[in-house]
Amino acid sequence: MSWAGMKGLRSNDFAVDFKPKHLKVKIEGHTYVDSGLAKEVKSSDCSWLLVDDELQVTLVKKSE
Repeated sequence: MSWAGMKGLRSNDFAVDFKPKHLKVKIEGHTYVDSGLAKEVKSSDCSWLLVDDELQVTLVKKSE
C-alpha cells in the first residue's frame, strides 16, 4: 500500500507500527491507519519507505 503527496516530509514525520494482526500509520501526529489485518503478518519482516514523496508500506504474510 502507498500514499502519495508526502512532499516536504521526512522520515521522522512518520510512525509506522507493525503487529501480527494490526497496522498503525501516523503522519505528523495524525493517524491515517489504525486497523486490524485479515491475516497475520511477520512484523519483523514488514517495512516502510519514503520514496519520491510517496510512503510505501510492505506487509509480509506469516507462513501457515
